[in-house]
Amino acid sequence: MKHLIDLVFILFLFALSGCDILSGPDCDEQKTLVSNFHQFQRDKIHYKGFEALVFLRNGVDTHTFVGTGMVNDYEYRSWGNTNPECPSDIAKLEFAAVTFQSSTFNSPIFYKIVIKEPDGYPHLIINFNSQYFYDHLPSGTPKYDSLLIAEKFYKNIYFMSDNGDPETELYYLLINNSDGVLKFKFQNGDIWELIKKVQ
Repeated sequence: MKHLIDLVFILFLFALSGCDILSGPDCDEQKTLVSNFHQFQRDKIHYKGFEALVFLRNGVDTHTFVGTGMVNDYEYRSWGNTNPECPSDIAKLEFAAVTFQSSTFNSPIFYKIVIKEPDGYPHLIINFNSQYFYDHLPSGTPKYDSLLIAEKFYKNIYFMSDNGDPETELYYLLINNSDGVLKFKFQNGDIWELIKKVQ
């Protein structure tokens, strides 16, 4: 009988202290946070998905890469939870991606624009020939107003690399909004330059 009274007393103390031992932690309702491209960001996507890109490698041989079609979808990830006993919110983040493949070169060119966090600015990811390029989607003031690449002048060119200095960087790429990737420089010294882009 005494043990029963003690148990009732302990439960009473839990109730007074605001501890609900039956329902668990007080968690907010799980939310899905959807982030889509704004129209001005969508307009900056460099490709439609089925273009043919002709590149000159080291001034010697040419290779054509053909797009397999643009994929528009969402990535999902846990977001914003600091209590391990409660479920995280779900971030639903839009992306656009296309792979360009060549019959004469083994490595495809993988191109992707993705929002990395809710209401965040899109990032650009390009992976080619074992080299990974990653940065915010280029905007603002271009690195070059005009530049000659493979005997053709291009305008409003952005520069993607680790340190931002084309004179000392071991690898980088050049890109503009109208033509997409214009030039790759790789750590092994290879130079790939765009000859033409066929819609």
